[in-house]
This record gives sequence, C-alpha cells and structure tokens, in this order.
Amino acid sequence: MMKLSKETTEILKNFASINPSLVFNSGSIQKTVSPQKTVLARANIKESFDKEFAIYDLTQFISTITMFDDADISLGDDSATISNGRAKASIRYAKAELIQSPPSKDINLPSQDIKFKLDATVLQSALRAVGVLSVPEIAFIGKNGKSYIAAIDSHNQGSNTFENEVGEAAEKYIMIFKVDNLNLLNRNYNVTISSKGIAHFESESGDIEYWIATETGSKYGE
Repeated sequence: MMKLSKETTEILKNFASINPSLVFNSGSIQKTVSPQKTVLARANIKESFDKEFAIYDLTQFISTITMFDDADISLGDDSATISNGRAKASIRYAKAELIQSPPSKDINLPSQDIKFKLDATVLQSALRAVGVLSVPEIAFIGKNGKSYIAAIDSHNQGSNTFENEVGEAAEKYIMIFKVDNLNLLNRNYNVTISSKGIAHFESESGDIEYWIATETGSKYGE
C-alpha cells in the first residue's frame, strides 16, 4: 500500500487540467501531454509506483482519494483500491493504448534563443490581467533591450493590454501562448524559449517542468 502526499495530489490535479486521462509510469517520474500535443508536462513526485496503470478519469481518481482521510492506495491487477479502515473504493484501470500518452523521451529544444526567470507572482498577475482585460493570450515580448510578460489579443491591435518586465532582451521578439496552455503550478520558473516555436518552463524547485508550443504570429529577430 502507499499514500499520496499533498504535493503529489497537487501535481496530479494539474495534470488533469492538461489531459483528463493518465497512464501512470512505474517509478517516480510521471508525464502527461495535452490531446492537441501542444503541452507536455513532466513531474518528479515523492512517491514511487510499483507498476504501470492507466486511469481514464484522473479527476475522479483524485477525488476518490481525497474523499478518504489519510487514504491508502493498493494497486491490483485490474483496479486500484482506495481505503481507510473498513471503507474502500475501487477504480478500474483503463486500457493504456486508448489514452494519449507523451513520448518516452524528453523534448530537446532546437535552439535556446530567449532565457529569463519568471516569478510565480508575476505570472499570476499576468493571468489575472487576461481575465480583467478580456484578452485571450499571454505573450513574452522583447523590445528596447527588455523582456516583458504581457496579456494581449494578437488578433486585435486595438485591444486592452498589460505588461510586466521580466528581464533583458538581446533581440526583438514576440512569443505568443494560449492562456489555456499556461495552466502551470504556482512556482518560480526558469524559462527558455526557442525561436522554432517551443518553450521550456522548469520550476526552480525541480519538481515539475513543461514544454509548451507557441502560437501562430510569434516572431523572433524581426
């Protein structure tokens, strides 16, 4: 039997926002990918699973665990049993081949053109601005030697905008992301962006990292 820490539960909830299903790997390294393959997440959790198993409804699985106080989890051949004392629930496994799973190898960025540190408070303020200003995108913008995080609508030049400085910029650029693809855990991140259309967000704590595709309209060095 095993228990899930609060930190691992938080990570799994975040995974569920990326893909509603998950194939759990044996060991402590867990990965997920969005159905559109625009977001890949990799986490190093505190626990180690002794077998691979697939869960179709990850949110239901998490909710069942949190329904119990101090739940014990036992991984059987066909289902996971979640229990506390004499109360227990069983969640049947799904077929792993029916779930969109990430590649076995991690992604290597084709280039590392933009780098900066992104504090959790700065990211959260930009995400709040998206809602307040009714714009659909987050962008990282390089101009006049500075790098900014911005809330924008790249398809409407007359829209409301928000920006906050995050570092230095050697080139002029704009890298655009859908807000829905930036559902990151509340961490400080080291960010590396390739001009080829992909960004890497690695938490300073080392527990989670994301690879996220940029949107059409992103430009570098122009």
